[in-house]
Amino acid sequence: MSPADPVRAICDDLEAEHEALDALVADLEASRWDIPTPAEGWAVRDQIAHLASYDVAARLAVTDAVAWAQEVGLAREERERRQLESARRRSPRELLAWWREAGARCSRSSVRSIAARGFPGTGRR
Repeated sequence: MSPADPVRAICDDLEAEHEALDALVADLEASRWDIPTPAEGWAVRDQIAHLASYDVAARLAVTDAVAWAQEVGLAREERERRQLESARRRSPRELLAWWREAGARCSRSSVRSIAARGFPGTGRR
């Protein structure tokens, strides 16, 4: 068993969830990106930006420890403010493209990095 196998399995699960959600939002009319979700105060666009932001942060965790530490060192409110700001300045098409790219890069980076260097910060392979 390769050290990357468990990570690859997690990434496969995340990709399947990503594909299922993508199927729900890919063809949404622009106005529907602004409908509320069960998360109070957040619209569909806000949720997608949140997911993209966490994919970016997860990728940083395995590729750039300094940038990751800076990101997670921010207060939760500041991270959420940035996510919402990011969501609201993008069109639905731009937001969807960002989320798709962030998810794909996160998955590829995680598997490659852990296979090559082991788990960040643990010294374990």
